[in-house]
Amino acid sequence: MTEKFWRGFTNGGFVGHGETYVTEDPIRLPGESSDILWWSKGGVMIGKSPDRIKFLRQIIEAAPGELKPIPLFTWAPFSCVGIEHEYYLGYLNDAQPRSIVIDLPTDASYNVEVIDTWNMTITPLEKKFSGHSLIGLPGKPYIAVRIVRNK
Repeated sequence: MTEKFWRGFTNGGFVGHGETYVTEDPIRLPGESSDILWWSKGGVMIGKSPDRIKFLRQIIEAAPGELKPIPLFTWAPFSCVGIEHEYYLGYLNDAQPRSIVIDLPTDASYNVEVIDTWNMTITPLEKKFSGHSLIGLPGKPYIAVRIVRNK
């Protein structure tokens, strides 16, 4: 579920979620049967995705403005949203590259953070990037990159 939220958002979509299982302890309104589906009345989400979806939401809310699809990854089928020349949020899906090459503007420098969307960690890279850049990655699935122009 987490992967679908990241993929949907970084492709420019609005992503939502609903469950269709019967809970063991459903919320009942007077006169309703005991078979109430989660999506019809709400409740507590289960599984490992809810915390990770909240993590994505925090990243979205910290963005500097409205993000739109941007073709940052011209050589690979990865998705990216951002504000051109200012802010990029790219998602590498379930691919496991050890590095990516991106072309940033040459008249500015950028900070890059590697986001592990499953472990919910953000690791800033020490180097500043500009122009044709090679960015080292951990070589595991569900990684995103956040690239922010230095002011």
